[in-house]
Amino acid sequence: MVEDHLGNKFNTIDDMCERYSIDAYTYERRLEMGWSLSKILSTSPIYYIDHLGNEFRTLRDLCNKYNIIWLVFYARRNRGLSIKSILTDPLDRDEDGSVIIKDHLGNTFKSLSSLCKKYDISLNVLRYRLALGWTLDKALTYQAYKGERVVRNVSRHKYEDHLGNKFDTLRDMCEKYNIDYVSYRNRVKQGWDLEKILTTPVDDKKKLNALCKKCKDHLGREFDSKYSMCKHYGISVSNYNNRLKLGWTLEETLTTPIKDVHRNVR
Repeated sequence: MVEDHLGNKFNTIDDMCERYSIDAYTYERRLEMGWSLSKILSTSPIYYIDHLGNEFRTLRDLCNKYNIIWLVFYARRNRGLSIKSILTDPLDRDEDGSVIIKDHLGNTFKSLSSLCKKYDISLNVLRYRLALGWTLDKALTYQAYKGERVVRNVSRHKYEDHLGNKFDTLRDMCEKYNIDYVSYRNRVKQGWDLEKILTTPVDDKKKLNALCKKCKDHLGREFDSKYSMCKHYGISVSNYNNRLKLGWTLEETLTTPIKDVHRNVR
């Protein structure tokens, strides 16, 4: 159990960070910089912080600043290196100064695409796995399964389960199968296949803490889960969460059509 600066209690740090729309990486980096808990949680999301305290909204901005590529960033981070070493340790470069791309065996490649082609995985899968904390060896050699790849569809990401059902967000998919995001992430890191990840029940204690539990709408009607309630009102779970964070009432959150959302944006 963790507590924010206002005295609100959360089951995990991840839950607290989600409430304040920051990721755990940003939380840890701000903590290392000596920020107060109030400043850590209330400062608008800046997702990456270098060893000098400079903040960057995207990994691309951070990597461009230090002339490295995201493959190097993730591979070094997942080996446990400090943020300073990740960003400033020397790299092998070609005559143009570009980073020479290498796999875990030391083989060199002309591009990230050629690296992925060699190991028969997509660039999205490689990046997704490294972001989850996989070693470069495992990220390249573990066989991809259907639904693992993050597919870009117009303006949003789509996720697909082992049955071919599509979801707007990963959290929507997890809620459909009554597992929490932390359990999903841990199972992926352990190399479980997608069907096993989604269909293996979590223990009773985790079920109590999971997002998928019975809830009521503004009229007092009970639903089996947040997912089923949102589906009933024709909105996604991500829309539901974001609207509540903006201070909307439960009735406004559930009954305002998606097409009219811009009128309430602050």
